[in-house]
This record gives sequence, structure tokens and C-alpha cells, in this order.
Amino acid sequence: MTTIEQLKRHPFNIYPEMSDEDYESLKSDIQKNGYDQKYPIWLYENSILDGWNRQKACNELNIVPIYETFVGTDSEAFEFVVRSNNRRHLTPIQRACIAIESEPLLERLKQEAKERQIEGGKTKGRQKIAEANKDNNKTDSRVAKLFQTNRTYIQKARKLKAENPELFEKVKNGDETVGKTNIKGIFTGENEWYTPKEYIDKVQEVLGNIDVDPASSDFAQKTVKAKIHYSILNSGLDKSWIGTVYLNPPYSSKEINAFVSKFIEEYESGNITQGIVLTNSDTDTQWYHNLAGISKALCFPRGRVKFYNKEKVGQTPTGQTFFYFGNKERKFIEVFSQVGIVLKWVNDSNTR
Repeated sequence: MTTIEQLKRHPFNIYPEMSDEDYESLKSDIQKNGYDQKYPIWLYENSILDGWNRQKACNELNIVPIYETFVGTDSEAFEFVVRSNNRRHLTPIQRACIAIESEPLLERLKQEAKERQIEGGKTKGRQKIAEANKDNNKTDSRVAKLFQTNRTYIQKARKLKAENPELFEKVKNGDETVGKTNIKGIFTGENEWYTPKEYIDKVQEVLGNIDVDPASSDFAQKTVKAKIHYSILNSGLDKSWIGTVYLNPPYSSKEINAFVSKFIEEYESGNITQGIVLTNSDTDTQWYHNLAGISKALCFPRGRVKFYNKEKVGQTPTGQTFFYFGNKERKFIEVFSQVGIVLKWVNDSNTR
């Protein structure tokens, strides 16, 4: 069997490896359902062009995958990789970072395509990358379209790479994400983002009062008015959460996993009597399914939640979910139906 040690990763295979969580999910799916032949391992110049994670998983499971050889120009091969990975769940800023990382390669491919155009060998695929650019904004817009992100993120990712290469790598690999913390202020200059009053009013209407806000600040408490709150300087992760809890966790992958795990632990132990959690709608993550699996109901707000801080209002690039926990799901449904679509568990195992 061809092993991952025998096949090198092609330079056009520019996307980061899956997170440990996503990789284990992929491996488990292959082990349970067998290898999906719709997604072969694609080879180009005797290297893996696309399917590195699948190859690795198949090796570990001792499964022989299907191989296909890509036939085309370098530009076409590169675009094939980008299109293939557009199905991956990556944030717009991750895609922008990957695009910025690929700029030298894109420039080389553009020059090579131009030379072929001069020689009269034009194809639609070559023209897409090789098209002449009149200014940086148009260049960034075309690159953003190719990578399914936007020009603003392209420009900010370029700035991040120049100013903080270490954080750039973390963002590219998904270790830091745009969300409430907004990549620790790199993109906005602010570190904290809070839930608008219109939603806090709904939370208070359902819960009656908020005993604990585990991820907050003194400034946010002007609106939340929790009896106890913890901040970045006084972490709530090592405290007990007793009573009614409202949680809007930091959205970096490590922190959100920690806060969600803590919430579930406190809820299942009986410490939390009622709770509402607000997160991004990252439906492909394990932590999201862990929350949804024990919640009584959840709400998908209409439009994006416009988080705020001391100086400005902003919004995340994805939708959000409010999760409800407790014995007043009827009240939650009544109140949050004014916010967006509300879903309630109806299967026997989740009738609570």
C-alpha cells in the first residue's frame, strides 16, 4: 500500500491540516462507513495535490484509498486545490490568511500564464489567474473571490502577517478565530465584544435574573447586571457557576472549548439551574453538538448579532445560536421567537 511517507505533499497543497478534533471525526467516519470513493486522493507530479488528511487517515486504518492523477497546467492544478477545499469549513479570515500565504505562488503562476498567453496558448483556466491587474484593490478582490473570502480580510490578513507572524499562523490554522474577541484586537484594536442590550433584555426576561456571567467585564455589566461576573483578569474557569448563568464565551477554539466544557459540567452537576449560551453557529464542531445535545431549545437570530465595545459596534462573519438550558423552555420559545427561529427537542431521549 502506498503510504504517506512514500508520497510527498505537493507545494500547491496549501491548506493546513485539519484540527485534531476534525481529523478524528474524519477518521472515525471512514472507519465506520468505509472510504468514500467520491473523494479520491488526487496526485500531481507524483505528489499529493489534494486529500492529505484522507491519505493519513487511510494509512492509520490500513485502508487502500482510490487515487486519481490530475491532468492540466500548474495554474489549473492550483485552482483545482482551491475549489476542492472550498467545501471545507474554514472561516473567511482563515481563507484570507491562506490566500496571503499563497501570494508568491500566485505571482509565479500569473507570470507563467502571461508567458503562455504571449505564445498564444490561452485557456479559460489560465486567464483566471493570469488576468492583468490594474491596481491592488482589483487584485485583492480577484484573489478574495477565488478563495471565497473578501477583500477586507485579505488586506487585514496581509497586515497581520507583517505585524504578528506567530498569530498569523495560529489564525491560518484555526487556533484563533474571529468572534467575540476578534482575534485579540488585531483587526479592530479592541479586545472585548459584548452582547447588545436588546438580547440581554430577552435573556433576563427568560431567566428572571442572571446570577453568573463567567466571561465578561465591568463595562459589560452595565447592561448584563449579573450578581457575579468574571473577566479575562479573573477567569471564571476555576470558579463554581451557581444558579442562572448567561455565557457568551470567547470564540478562539481553545477558549470556547474550555468554557463550553465548563458550562456542561456545571449544568449536569446541578449547579446551573437555568442557562442561556450564545455562540457562533459552528455546527460542524464537537463543542456545538455537545451543547445542542443537552439543550432544551435553541434560537437562530435573524441577521447577525451586532456585538459592541466601548467605542464601536461590529459583527461576526457568521450567524449565532442561543442555547437554552433549564425547565422554562416554553418561556424561552415565547420570548426568543421574537428574535428568530426557535427549535425544540422532541425526540424521546431529549424530552426533559
